[in-house]
Amino acid sequence: MTQNRLIRCFRFVALSFALAQAALVVAQQETASPYPSGEEREFHTIGDVPTTVVAVAKRNAPSVVFSEAESYWEADVRVYRLSGRLYREVWQVYVTEQGQFLYSESDLQDD
Repeated sequence: MTQNRLIRCFRFVALSFALAQAALVVAQQETASPYPSGEEREFHTIGDVPTTVVAVAKRNAPSVVFSEAESYWEADVRVYRLSGRLYREVWQVYVTEQGQFLYSESDLQDD
């Protein structure tokens, strides 16, 4: 009886170890960077952003003075997030590299 229990215990430990390794492999695959060539977020000056992107952002937030931008990849499309201020409001406008407006958001800041 003791030998059978030992064999069952060994099988349980081996199965648990195999499952833990499989879970680790899946977790590593899920955390792999979805961005091309490992790029995640890239910061830009407004002058480095394509003019079509800036024009679309200004059209959707007319009086905002944009001061910074960053880009990232989403579903194989580069998205630019332009940030700026209009008095006490901080605006963020999201535009694709092709010039498609995605959305904008604003937040009132207490100085």
